[in-house]
Amino acid sequence: MKSIILDLHEQLKSGKVSPQQLVDNAKALADKYAFTNSIITPIFKANDKFDPNNLLSCIPYSLKDNVSTEGIITTGGSKFLSNYIPPYNASVYGLLKNAGASLVCKDAMDEFGLGGTGTHCFTGPVYNPLDKTRRTGGSSSGSVVNVQTGISAFAIATDTGDSIRRPASLVGVVGYKPTYGAISRYGVLPYAPSFDHVGIVTKYVTDAVIVAEKVIKHDPKDYTSSTMLNNVKLDNLKEEGVIRFVILTNLVEMLDQDKQVAFNALVEKLRQKGHIIVEAELDKKVLDELAFAYKVLTFSEGYSCYSNLQGITFGKNDGTDNDDYDQTLIKSRTNNIGDEVKRRFVIGTFLTSKKNMASITLAARSIRHMAQDEQLRLLKMGDCILMPTLMSVAQVMNDFSKQSNYDDWLMLDNFSGTPSITIPFTKINNLPYGLTISCDINQDMKMLNIAYTLEKMLGGSHE
Repeated sequence: MKSIILDLHEQLKSGKVSPQQLVDNAKALADKYAFTNSIITPIFKANDKFDPNNLLSCIPYSLKDNVSTEGIITTGGSKFLSNYIPPYNASVYGLLKNAGASLVCKDAMDEFGLGGTGTHCFTGPVYNPLDKTRRTGGSSSGSVVNVQTGISAFAIATDTGDSIRRPASLVGVVGYKPTYGAISRYGVLPYAPSFDHVGIVTKYVTDAVIVAEKVIKHDPKDYTSSTMLNNVKLDNLKEEGVIRFVILTNLVEMLDQDKQVAFNALVEKLRQKGHIIVEAELDKKVLDELAFAYKVLTFSEGYSCYSNLQGITFGKNDGTDNDDYDQTLIKSRTNNIGDEVKRRFVIGTFLTSKKNMASITLAARSIRHMAQDEQLRLLKMGDCILMPTLMSVAQVMNDFSKQSNYDDWLMLDNFSGTPSITIPFTKINNLPYGLTISCDINQDMKMLNIAYTLEKMLGGSHE
């Protein structure tokens, strides 16, 4: 099985490489790919106590910079928090520290996760390492770049609408969004708590399983933490037998011809190998309304979550001794919060006002329930939904056009809390293009086995 983590572990175990050498190699790669702007805070400190019985011991990894790290600046990609040092650790970081992994850097991200382009970090846009004229997608832009380039063997990131899976497709890595609550959100700066998922970025499916085995754990500090039994274990990783793949035909028809040809060829290959293809259609009304409901609900939650940004108790304070509370707040927010976040917070303020709460927000909640029902209906038709991740490959930096609402289908798994994973599929015009697999709630191991089966079948043709 292909695995970066297993290879590095064996090298450490045999003495071919030391923990410090792994971190030094990561630092050299960070220097080589500095043009991507993927790192906010460099750390590059090795854990020198190698445990041969722990697969993550001394393995270099990175954290999206919304994961709180005691004693280490955690910015959330925002100038407002560019001086914020948390007094505590996020639970997921604590688990990785206990596993002995080596944190090499904090990853660039769209400010507070509010953006899907990778261009809204206070340190500047994150450039695609495969073509520096193109974007990486977001908001987990730095995380996918650091894994793709080898700076980190894996990264912990977050996914609110498609924030792991979109950029994973655009740079050609694995992006795993587990069942809602599987990985604790305690200490992870939120965007929209009812949609936020903490997830994993790796080069291969095996590595995602190795990391998930350590970090999927019930956490009493997180009231949304799942009590699901963690059966995501390396010992359970295997190729699946006959798989029933649900294909959304009305979405496939929306793709450009080159993407349709590649995907249809894969579907035919799956048939030839004895797998079952179930053709279905995603309710057009659900697809048309997903973006509306997502914006209403997440903008409202985001605005509520960050109403504590006043620059007095923490964060940048641009007030003076002569300013009162309101003046301090206005100056600090005006000078230190980016335009995209301001736009979404203004909309969130409007949506949560008394006169709009019932008419707009309740309508969005109704659409959310409809989307959840639709996702579960489709999943009952087979073992998983299998679809090309996105409408297109990575767009050039100044191209913010949206061809259709195809990409919105990824939000279904955030609406319903179902697990979803993007894996590399092929290349279109020499750029990565991914596949996404979705399964029912708590069927994470089954989904990872399906992803592993497809990864082996594709045989690295995307590399």
